[in-house]
Amino acid sequence: MSAASASERPHTETGWASTGRAALFWASATVGVAVMFAAWFLLSVASLEEATDQSRALAAGESMAGTALLWGVLPLVAVHILGLAILIPMGRRARANPKMGGLLGTITVIAASAIGFVLVLLVTNGVLFKLASA
Repeated sequence: MSAASASERPHTETGWASTGRAALFWASATVGVAVMFAAWFLLSVASLEEATDQSRALAAGESMAGTALLWGVLPLVAVHILGLAILIPMGRRARANPKMGGLLGTITVIAASAIGFVLVLLVTNGVLFKLASA
């Protein structure tokens, strides 16, 4: 028996369809944590940019209103949707029980987002949003 066929055997006792698929799922989930951190951090930076440059924008007859939404919230939502679109089908293929695989994909995206969120709070000293001062 070759090594490739051994890794593709169903592992019903562990719940994974194969060792290779399990490894790919968890590698993708790990990358997802970094992507979620970047998305949450981008939201924080966009919020800071909007708040700090508003006075200069007003002096120039412009406004920074909507910067955090456009450059922070929308990418954050897109990353969550993309994460679900990748990890749910991947989890369904990787698990012996496809329904549980889809649930695992969903839970993994939520966990990756929570970890990214907490890491951003640690990096930004607990400030996710900077409010404009009058």
